[in-house]
Amino acid sequence: MLRAFFVTIVVAMFSAVNAFAGDPFTVAGVVVEGEGANAIEAQTEALSGGQVRAAYLLIERLNAKPGSNTPEITPPVAAKMMRAMSVADEKRSTSRYYGTITVAFNPQAVRSFADANGLALVTQQDGPRLIIPLSSAGFADDAPWFDEIRSGGYDNNLAPLITLPEGQSYSNFIRADAARSGDINALAQIGRSAGVSKVLLVSSTGGTFSLKDIALDTGRTTDLGVARSVTDIAAKVDNAWKTRSTAAPARAQQMQLSVLYNSHSEWQRLQRQLNNSRLISSPRLDALSKDGALMTITVNGTMDDLVSELAYDGVEIKSVPNMGVVMRVARR
Repeated sequence: MLRAFFVTIVVAMFSAVNAFAGDPFTVAGVVVEGEGANAIEAQTEALSGGQVRAAYLLIERLNAKPGSNTPEITPPVAAKMMRAMSVADEKRSTSRYYGTITVAFNPQAVRSFADANGLALVTQQDGPRLIIPLSSAGFADDAPWFDEIRSGGYDNNLAPLITLPEGQSYSNFIRADAARSGDINALAQIGRSAGVSKVLLVSSTGGTFSLKDIALDTGRTTDLGVARSVTDIAAKVDNAWKTRSTAAPARAQQMQLSVLYNSHSEWQRLQRQLNNSRLISSPRLDALSKDGALMTITVNGTMDDLVSELAYDGVEIKSVPNMGVVMRVARR
């Protein structure tokens, strides 16, 4: 089965920051300022310096070894890696310039810079996490730190952070005590409502944040420790993903699979599941009939994890006597 990916590369100046949403090679919300003999010099200094800072932030984000030294990035080097830029919130006078930029970098140019400087990069994004904001009194979805996350930019991270849309209260979906206790069933309900299989519990206390990362499909819970700012929250989640993605891969196993369905729409749903599963690779169609398909797949992980992942999305996979391994939509 083949999936087509359409990539549009636009080399231009943009006015809409969300034009770059969900791209790990994009750095959003870099504040810039500059001073010069005239307005043009001030703007040029501000934008040039901002592009360099954005390049450093990008390499820090993608660097497989967090905390290691980053080679020097000069304005010409940053400009060479840059693909596009947007500018917002501009303020200027005859000698000063302020603004906020979002920079999209060219993936190939960034990889070339990394190769030339002996850096290993992680460029594949993990699935998005729904932030569950908690405080001692309940939900903290009206706190300034939560507004900072909601304002955007964190969907470009290696481990994207998302929130419920503004105006939607968390208390309409889950009780605070259920969220705080890590109730998987309750968290799965709000996760499905948001279309995610991962949540991040962020408990704020006295200016610090305790972080608990929960994969709703497998039940894996990871304590990410304490963060002291929103930037630190994002970095800890990104670094945890880097650690997992660079770990030795699980032993792969190939198997034949009977995919059973009652309608064309069910078959399409199961196809999407096979293509989108993080544990399945190289699905191959061997035979097809009106109510079933014989396929060969490679499972990159344990069967228990695959069963849990599929169950979260309403699909079951199990061994059936005289049929072997069977996958179908779970019947309620």
